[in-house]
Amino acid sequence: MQGRVKTISLKREGTRWYAVLACDEVPAEELPPAGAIGGVDMGVAHFLTTSDGEHVANPSFLQAMADELAGAQRHLAMFPKRTKRRTKRRRAAARKVAKLYGKIRRQCADFHRKTARAYRRPRRDCARAAQYRGHDQRARTQG
Repeated sequence: MQGRVKTISLKREGTRWYAVLACDEVPAEELPPAGAIGGVDMGVAHFLTTSDGEHVANPSFLQAMADELAGAQRHLAMFPKRTKRRTKRRRAAARKVAKLYGKIRRQCADFHRKTARAYRRPRRDCARAAQYRGHDQRARTQG
């Protein structure tokens, strides 16, 4: 870990505990120059398409887990929502649904992290693209 730890927060999701550290004075990591400008288009049919024509398919975590999640939700729906005393079985069913949602969320975050890392470009390219967009907007308002 680099930098100086400013705050520490403990977070609980289901039965898992996480420590979240906020650091100060973390040195910036310099990216190597890419040499070429590339574009990425986020879409519906494909998760993303690069300017080279490469497609990355949409992730299918929810489709893969849909049957198991639907069964767990149906089991949870059998129990009454408002009672004076929640049963042990209802609490277990709610924990199972929460656990499945957490698993899907972690899979989705992992996919996004890995995909972003694979298609990482230097910040300079993004700044150039924003600069060109601003130029186009100025030309449209003047004309």
